[in-house]
Amino acid sequence: MLLQELTVTSSTNNDESGVETLDLSKQDLHDDDLPDSMRLPPNLLQLNLSRNNITCLPNPVLQLYHLKILDLSRNSLKGLPPEIRLLKNLQELLVVSNNLRLRLLPLEELASLSELCLLDLRYNTKLKQGAMEKIRSTLWQPNLNIPTSTTPI
Repeated sequence: MLLQELTVTSSTNNDESGVETLDLSKQDLHDDDLPDSMRLPPNLLQLNLSRNNITCLPNPVLQLYHLKILDLSRNSLKGLPPEIRLLKNLQELLVVSNNLRLRLLPLEELASLSELCLLDLRYNTKLKQGAMEKIRSTLWQPNLNIPTSTTPI
């Protein structure tokens, strides 16, 4: 399915933040459906790409500098690019049920995201307990929640 076939909807709340949301979940998207030339609304605050077949984070997402919530859950991601550090306003990063591997996670770059409050890596079977402990110790910030598979959010 090509992205052009999708209906892009954005919703704006009446508060002064002007929240914009784009939900592309459950669209059977693959990497080639999200080309580098794709343009996303530049002031997007919430992006849901969950439940697709994405194996790498599309470059256009890394240009969403105002993004606060990014849901990449239930895809086929093995890692995240170092450019994730460009998403300085990111508060919630959900990467539940992918194929993440510790060696493909840019921990220093993730640690630089000072606004990040929730990093959900649950149910990534390649991330064993030792890997999760390393992630927690490297990314430790007082306000950062990194749930375990038994931790409710």
